[in-house]
Order: sequence, then structure tokens, then C-alpha cells
Amino acid sequence: MDSIKIKNLTYRYPTAEEDILRNVSLSVKKGDLCALVGKNGSGKTTLCNAIRGFVPKFYKGDISGEVLVNGKDVQKEEIGSTALEVGFAFQNPFTQISGIADTVYEELAYGLENMGVDPAEIDDRVNRIMKLTKIEDFRVLFNTITVYSNLLEDVVIDNFRYILDLAVKEESIDEVICAWSDMVNCLYNEEYNADWRKYINNLILFDNNYFTLECAKGKYHDLNPNIKTAALNDLNILIELSDIKCSDFKDLLYFKFPYDKDIIDSLASFDTASKRLSADEVAEYYASNGVGIFAKFKAFKFDSKNEIVPVYNPDNVKLKDLKHYEREQNIVVENTLGFLKGKPYNNVLLYGDRGTGKSSTIKAILNEYYKDGLRVIQVYKENLAHLDILMKMISNIPLKFIIFIDDLTFNDNDGNFGALKAVLEGSLAKQPDNMTIYATTNRRHLVKENFSAREGDEIHLADTIDETVSLSDRFGITVTYTLPNKDKFIDIVKEIKNDRGIEISDDELILGAERFALSKGNRSPRLAKQYIDYLQARLELNLELK
Repeated sequence: MDSIKIKNLTYRYPTAEEDILRNVSLSVKKGDLCALVGKNGSGKTTLCNAIRGFVPKFYKGDISGEVLVNGKDVQKEEIGSTALEVGFAFQNPFTQISGIADTVYEELAYGLENMGVDPAEIDDRVNRIMKLTKIEDFRVLFNTITVYSNLLEDVVIDNFRYILDLAVKEESIDEVICAWSDMVNCLYNEEYNADWRKYINNLILFDNNYFTLECAKGKYHDLNPNIKTAALNDLNILIELSDIKCSDFKDLLYFKFPYDKDIIDSLASFDTASKRLSADEVAEYYASNGVGIFAKFKAFKFDSKNEIVPVYNPDNVKLKDLKHYEREQNIVVENTLGFLKGKPYNNVLLYGDRGTGKSSTIKAILNEYYKDGLRVIQVYKENLAHLDILMKMISNIPLKFIIFIDDLTFNDNDGNFGALKAVLEGSLAKQPDNMTIYATTNRRHLVKENFSAREGDEIHLADTIDETVSLSDRFGITVTYTLPNKDKFIDIVKEIKNDRGIEISDDELILGAERFALSKGNRSPRLAKQYIDYLQARLELNLELK
């Protein structure tokens, strides 16, 4: 069957003296490309209007003959019905616009209204096409991002952009599937729980750039207006990106790949469930929480690659969990408060027996004061030579950092000894005001010595020995932790037991604790906790106490 069939069509406009069309016959099959060529006024447009039913229903006049579109006589069909079969595009795209609509929505709805489409369906169709257009707009909008340009390298955004490019160019659906899978895979974890908006929000809140740093310093209102405008433009784009729903994105793919609907249906889905951010909320968040990974985490390690790496599951010990060492803890807490409030403070050496709570004190202080801007970065002894790199990395971050060195001791001729000593005091470079060093050790003298070292042949032997003990003197505060006596050890055991609500007689508790301590060869707060862990497990499993 012919798509278009015209038989002996003759037509004259109402005020004309001659026919514009006379005995025109034409057949166009499906897939044919047909061009109407002729001089101005020869009837080309009139013939097209006859095919779409506007002649003679809109343009009156005398007509004879027959015009069939897909077997239907357009002179007998409603114009709205014929419009579903015939599209009409003007040479000048602006001519296509109705000229009577005030908004894009109304303009898109104009044709559907004239076709008699139900208002609810018009609303659904127009909103869907506007969403598709809005998603495609991100191809251009991403190119305008400046302050937050780091985020364009993120794997989710990178795959999102790639999918858009493939869709607009209508290239292979196979590449779309691969990029979609990579993108959604990043959303499928415990942190994001398949929530697209939560992922985008996290990118915004934890980016590290000049704007976020200045906001974190409380200088948002002092920013250069050009930088502020650019940053707010970026934020608006990213916040709009967070609005995208999985169904909207798939609609775009349906539109671009109409023959692959089943494949698109099978693509993994995601949610857009989290709260929508505003630019003001983002700026306030930076001021309250800091920037980058330091806004997201509180504990870190400085690794062998000179990178600051977050600790994902830090010890949640609290100061109240550390029994009978309140005096020692208070010394460290008071120094930390001075540090946080911009008052004079000291580097601190926590010295004493194993298991007495030196490291736990530092961890507990972090848990107590991280909401006040405190962060802890643990540095291993072998990385101390790179402390200057770490100092530079954190010096402009508007937070307070404890550099934590655990179990600090040095061997003779250890190069890290001099590096730490220079940072503590003695280097031309000043220690940043937002950094202090807290170290723990089991040794009063931090450099291991042997008798041969004291009996060496160096002329100024006393000076050498004095230098090896001078490092500990460069810590402004030294806090000594000693092992508890028997009574104090039992008190610690009882308090931990009471905190956990364990029901056991004092006699049985003390007997078990002493037996446990004797098997380990000492009494310490760490051992007390280990005993209670052991005791609680056996009681909850209904096992015999030994």
C-alpha cells in the first residue's frame, strides 16, 4: 500500500480566478524520499497542505479528487487524526512556533491540544520531553564547571557524560550498557545504598577546592565575587544533576534507542531519595565540618606514599571507658582544649608501661572533640622523615590536627630521629599552628642504647649521650602512665563489669581476674578489659568459668 496516494486533485483558493492545483496524481511508497520542485506560487505548499488535511478544512475553496494517507481519505478524517500520520516542518524553525504561547511548556502542548489529546496525557508527554531535553543539556553545562572541576574526573560523572554522548550520537547500545553498569555499580554499596542524590551530595560536600577552603575558614562573604559566582554556578549545576531520576534517564535512552527497549528495561536501577541540598546549606556545611576527606572522616594515616588515608573504622573508645587514670587524662585533655581554642599548647609525650591506656587516651580525646574540629593523623616511625610534607599538606586546612606517633623508639643512627627532633624544635620551618604532636612510648629515653655505646671511643661521649636523651625533653609535656597495683587493678575490673551490666559475685570476679592476670604475667587496664571480654563471652555462651 502507498503511504501517500493522490488521484486527480484539483483545488482553487476562494478568491482566486484559476486553479492552483489541477488534475494532480501522485504516489509515494513507504521509505521513499520525494521532493516537490517548482517556481514560487506553483502550488508546492498547497499540495502539502492538502496532504495534511488543511485544504480545504482550514483553507477553504473548491476541491475535487482524492488524497489518501496510509489508506485514509484526509478529507473525511479530523485534522487531529491526520496529524498523527503527517508531520509538517517549516524551512525556518521559528515559523514552526505557534507565536501565541508564553512558555516552552505551552508551546510544546500547543500541537497536542489541537490534536484533541487528553490534558493529563499532554501534561505527561510535555513533562517527559522537557526532562529529556534537560538531561541532554548537561553535556554543555558540564563544560562550564570551573571551581568544582575535580568532580568531572569522578567515575560516576565520567560515565554519565559518556552515556549522554553515546545517546545523543545514537551510537552502539552495547557501550551504553557497559558505561551504565560501571556508573550504577558505584552506587551499590553500604555508603550510598543505590541513592544517586546521596552520591552527588557527597561529591559536593567533600570536594577540596579554593571555594570550599575559604568557606571552611568562615570567609564566604569575603570571597572575590567572580569566584563566588562561578562556584555558585557549579553548585547549581551539580544540585540539578542530583535531581535526575533513573526513570528519566532511561526515558532518554528509550527515545534514542527505540529498538532496544527490552535491553534498557533490564539495566540496573537507582533511587533519588536523599534530601536535596541548597547552595547556602553547602557553604554552612563547609564552615562547620571542614573540607575534603577531613569533613568526612576524623582519623587518618600518613602512608609510605606520602598520602593521607582515612581510617574507615576508628576505635570508638571514650574517656569514661578509661578507668582510674583521670589525672593523666586531664593533663592531655587540658592541653588539647588549649590547642583547639587557639591558646598556647605543647607537644605531648605519653610515657609508661604497656597496656596502661596511653594510645587509648589519644583516641578517646579524638572521639570527644572531633565535632570541635579535631582530627588525628597517625604517622609511623619509618615515615617521620617526611613530616615536612605532611605539615605542608595540612597547614592551610582550617581544622586542628594531632599528629599521633605510637610506640616511639629509635635505634642508634636512625635518620628519623633527627627528622622528628627538628620538627619539635630546631628547624627553620615553624610547626603549623593547626598541628601538634602526641607520641606514646614505653621508654623514657627514646633512643635505644647498649653498654658498648657508652663505652665508645668518641672524645665528647657525654655530648652524644645527652643528645640521645634530648628528644624526649623537646616534648613540652610528659605524662607518665604506670601499672596499677592489685587493688587498683581489681577496681578497674569491677568498673568495667558494672558498665556492661554483667552479673557475677565479687568473689568469683576477683578470683577469675587474679587467675587471668597471673596467666599473663602482669596487671594492666588493657588486661582488665581483656578479662571482662573473656568473662562476658563465656557467660553469654553458658560456658563454665575457668
